[in-house]
Amino acid sequence: MLISAAYERIAADLRWVFRDSEGELGLKSNFGGMIASLEGGGWTPKPTHEVDERRLQAAERRRRILEVLDAIPVWARVVLSITYRYADGENLLVGILTVTAQEHRRSRTVRSLADWLERIRLSKDPGRRRTYSQLRLAAADLLCCAFDSYTDAAHELAHRRRLLQEARC
Repeated sequence: MLISAAYERIAADLRWVFRDSEGELGLKSNFGGMIASLEGGGWTPKPTHEVDERRLQAAERRRRILEVLDAIPVWARVVLSITYRYADGENLLVGILTVTAQEHRRSRTVRSLADWLERIRLSKDPGRRRTYSQLRLAAADLLCCAFDSYTDAAHELAHRRRLLQEARC
């Protein structure tokens, strides 16, 4: 999905917070313990109480992003979450649009929604390609509205932080 360069940094932040931030913060899964118990051995993680600078910066970055996400409307949060949480989130966003679901039902196909979208995207029929383009545009508009909501909330929170700092001085 095409997004403007102005939103690229936000997109990178959202991709990071939804996909990678927990790993960067050092949050561990219990996968190792499950494997060890299935193999019949015991496994105890070694506790560590060290916090390095990289983790502190990651925690601050995550806190700020989540603070902005909490300040935007729920619909925008859902749109951004779907788009950036999953590897194929942009196509998933197209797929969940009400318009897309209606077109899918209207086609009376037995194909799944994802398969149907892929088929019309690759179709040689100009009408079907036009339908796909219209669905992509609807998803892009929705994503841009969500980005605008995120940007507005980020500016408002930054303004509040500056006012609080000035009040403290």
